[in-house]
Amino acid sequence: MRKKQSVFLTVLMYLLGTGMFYYNLGGLQAGPVNIMTKYIYALGICCIGFFCFLVRPEIERMGRVAADGIVLALPYCLPVLFSMVIWIWHNSPVSYMTRGFSFSAYQILALITSIAYLAILGKRAIYVQLASMATANALMVYFRTIQENGFQVFLEDYVDLIISFGARVGDAMQGLEIHDLTFAIGLCLLYFLLKSGKVPRRVPCIAVALIFFTTGLKRIAVAAVLCALLVSWILKAMPEKGARQVIRILGYVLIAVAILYIAAVKFGLYEAVVEYFGIDTKGRVELNHYIDSYYSFSPLFGGEGLGFVSRFFGTEEMLRRTPAGALHNDFLRMYVEIGFCGYLIWLWLFLGYRFRYFCKKCCFDVVLIAFATCLYCYVTYLTDNTYYYFYTNMAAFTLILSCEYESSRPAITESEEYG
Repeated sequence: MRKKQSVFLTVLMYLLGTGMFYYNLGGLQAGPVNIMTKYIYALGICCIGFFCFLVRPEIERMGRVAADGIVLALPYCLPVLFSMVIWIWHNSPVSYMTRGFSFSAYQILALITSIAYLAILGKRAIYVQLASMATANALMVYFRTIQENGFQVFLEDYVDLIISFGARVGDAMQGLEIHDLTFAIGLCLLYFLLKSGKVPRRVPCIAVALIFFTTGLKRIAVAAVLCALLVSWILKAMPEKGARQVIRILGYVLIAVAILYIAAVKFGLYEAVVEYFGIDTKGRVELNHYIDSYYSFSPLFGGEGLGFVSRFFGTEEMLRRTPAGALHNDFLRMYVEIGFCGYLIWLWLFLGYRFRYFCKKCCFDVVLIAFATCLYCYVTYLTDNTYYYFYTNMAAFTLILSCEYESSRPAITESEEYG
């Protein structure tokens, strides 16, 4: 009976997950509020997860998962508090407030959905989630590309996309530029390449992730996977105690780089470098120029509040100038919205505090996956707007929390000196 229940829940979660990942656009109109379909599916998963926890409460394991979840949520919660002060100070429009608050709220929903996956499926969560992503992506390939253009055109454009390393995106492949899902699958690929375990189980996951990662190929995502893999493999080769210390140091190095990156963008060094090396940024330099007059690189810069950048690029005037509709630079976006001091605290919560917490409290498998996942996201933030991507964050949360859930080693006590 219990096995039948397990199979039923697995199939149910697979179907709900497939719907959630497939319906990346569109929603239901409830009066003045539009609720995107993917969030409705996510809420359904959360309700099932809550019920499963009541029926089968794994207090100790889920308690550890929830503690990690709070740490993961902090970088999304604190900017809202900062912005409340900024909104009041600037007398910001309600549209800025609702947009800024909703962005953070959706990421908390992604986190709760990840915890629900674990409450329902346990260690099977990441496998079922990847299966749903792959199925949703396969359906998109068929309905958005093959059905309209034919299999031969799809195959030719797909090969051209790979050969040109994303420089040439044919008509058949444009419908598959689902950036959020591609970045999420990239995280799954990274996870299974790093994860220790039985090779026969990992190889099919790597193959599936690689196929669908390349159908929506993003150059920065490839760079993020390679960067996270390289550094993580070096860390795995080191003694564990030393690796923990290095991870904490790298956290502060990355914070410094993120601060200098804002200065480089503001004072023209970023533009000079990409011009010198002939890098095609696909209009990202121009996007940075549009927002230039709204911030200064100074400790006195207080920010414009969450939602400002999104609304700014969504105005009719900006849409006439550029169809991008977004900044494509999450570090600059966060700096503009929460100011110099808020940016420093946000970076510390995202990197410094996270790495300190995981290095001190968790086994090394969890530490390594948490580090690799954060580094992957960090690299994508440089040239994209993945910080508020629902699927990407859900995948990141699920990978870290799933590793914590599976971990059977006792937590490291504070008396052990790992920093």
